[in-house]
Order: sequence, then structure tokens, then C-alpha cells
Amino acid sequence: MARTEAPAGAHAGAGRVAGAEPATAAQAVAAAGVEAYPRIVATLIRLTGDWAVAEDCAQESLTVALERWPTDGVPTNPGGWLMTVARNRAIDVLRRATVERRKLHDLALLTPADAQPEPEVGPDVVDDRLRLIFTCCHPALAIEARVALTLRTVCGVPTADIARLLLVSESTMTRRLTRARTRIAQAGIPYRVPSGPALAERLPGVLAVLYLLFTRGYVADGEPAFADEAVRLARLLDELMPEQSEVAALLALFLLQHSRADARRDAAGNLLSLQRQDRARWDRAAIVEGLAALDRVRHDGPYAWQARIAACHATAASVEATDWRRSRGPTTRWPTSGPRR
Repeated sequence: MARTEAPAGAHAGAGRVAGAEPATAAQAVAAAGVEAYPRIVATLIRLTGDWAVAEDCAQESLTVALERWPTDGVPTNPGGWLMTVARNRAIDVLRRATVERRKLHDLALLTPADAQPEPEVGPDVVDDRLRLIFTCCHPALAIEARVALTLRTVCGVPTADIARLLLVSESTMTRRLTRARTRIAQAGIPYRVPSGPALAERLPGVLAVLYLLFTRGYVADGEPAFADEAVRLARLLDELMPEQSEVAALLALFLLQHSRADARRDAAGNLLSLQRQDRARWDRAAIVEGLAALDRVRHDGPYAWQARIAACHATAASVEATDWRRSRGPTTRWPTSGPRR
């Protein structure tokens, strides 16, 4: 029997919102896909070692959701529902392809018991998406391939959109992505976060990818979930590499910029300039965390300069009161209480 059915206990009246209109269900699928797709792909790549299987199963879970949710209702845990369907589909694919028993066993062990909630992400700092970013940014790949593969696999950006961004045809981009995945398989590029000198060597590329991910979520027409994910991954990377000043700088930049998210638009959804934003709506906790990270930065790299400028905004009571002198160097000490009133 095919395993792409919805998880046990996930039908209407059992842990889901009963019956949704097709348009509402489609919106729920789209929203869940933005958040869950990269996590599903990253997890299945680790478990199967096959990029194509991982992406196909993740996409199929969205298709199944579009079919089921209008009648069965939207699950209370949409991302967990999608993960379970994708994982079950991967088990079927591995069975039919007679892939080695050990991989199938590993997948089966991770299949949740009936009516059990989707397990939370564990405390291990090296999660699947961080492993995936380091794999996508491997120096064996051309820089264009690194960017394209990260956008497609980590950010879930459609191939056609990546092609437009990089000024090539969709067919060319499809071939480029295929070659990159093949290169990873043929070169035996490990799916892990490197250690020692290799970690420092690949760090700039990873930081650039996180910056790109945050920007995609922060721009006017971006998807906020991408910015949230960039912040989360930057925190993980900072925990993994606390001695790397530029990692702390990037985390500080993300937090200070993202602290203004709730104040960037008016009630009608229009963007507001910095002068027109209500600073009382800025996230003080994010600002305090960002300033603490910035206090650990002792160099003048590109992310450090941007973070210091953001800190000048975050600690000023108004645009006119912004003290730009504080952005001049790494010896500045920032207030720990957030913006002044």
C-alpha cells in the first residue's frame, strides 16, 4: 500500500481544522510550503542521499496537501503533516528502487507512531539545513552553481525565478542544477558541516548565502519566513563558531534589521520610511540580542559595518538623534537596554 496517505490521526476532527474552502486550503499549503519545504528537502537528502528523490517527495507532499486539505481540513501542524507524507513517499521510492536496507531502516526508524505529534527540532546545533547550506556552498562547485543550488534547495525558489534572477533561460538553469547535483554525487561531497581549516575556508560562501536568504525575506515583496529562517540559521552558525567575529556581525545585522519588521508597514500594508515608523513597535528583545552580538565583533568586515549602522538606528530615539559617530569602529560599546527613548 502506498505510504503517501495523510498521517494517522490527522483527519478532520483529529488534530486538524475541519473542512477548509479550496482557496483557504491552497493558501495554507503555500504558507506551509514556504516554511517546511527547505526542512523537508534537507532532511530527506540526509536520509536518502538523493537530491532528486528529496525534492520530488517534498513537492509531492504539497500536491497531496492540495488534494486533501480542502476536504479533510488543514492540519494543526501543517509542516509536520507535509514532512510525514514526504517521508512516507521516500520510503516507497526506496523500496521500489531496492535501495540498500540500511537507508530504508534509518527512514523507518524516523517514522512517527500513530497519533504522535511531529517531533520538535532537537538541541543539536548542526541541523539538516545547516548541513545542506555547507554542501551547496562546497568549493568544488562553480559560484553560479552554488548560488542557484542554494536558492532552489535551501530557499525553495522556483527554477524559473532563479533563471530570471541569473539572466539565463529556465532550461539552462535546470541543466545547471542537474549538473551541480551530479557533481556532488560523483565527487562524494559529504553532507556535513566541515571542521578545522575547511570550515574557515567555506565560511564566507555560507555567510553570503545566509545574507541572500535574509534579503529575500526582507525586501518589500519578499517572504518573511525566509528572513526568519536566516536569523535562525545565523544563530546556529554563531553557536557553532562563537570565535568567528564575522558570524557574530552577520547575526547582529539580521537581528537589528529584523527588529523593525512589525513597524515597517501601516495598517493598509504600505511600506513606511524609517522616519514614519513607530519605534515603540520595534522588537526590543531582538535589538538587545543584536547589540550583544555586535559587542563581540572586533574587526571591520562588510557585515560588521552594516551591523554598526543598523545599531545606530536601533539605539536612537529618533532619526534626528542618530549618532553616526558610533559606527566608526569596533571599540564602540553599545547600550544593553536597546533603543533610547
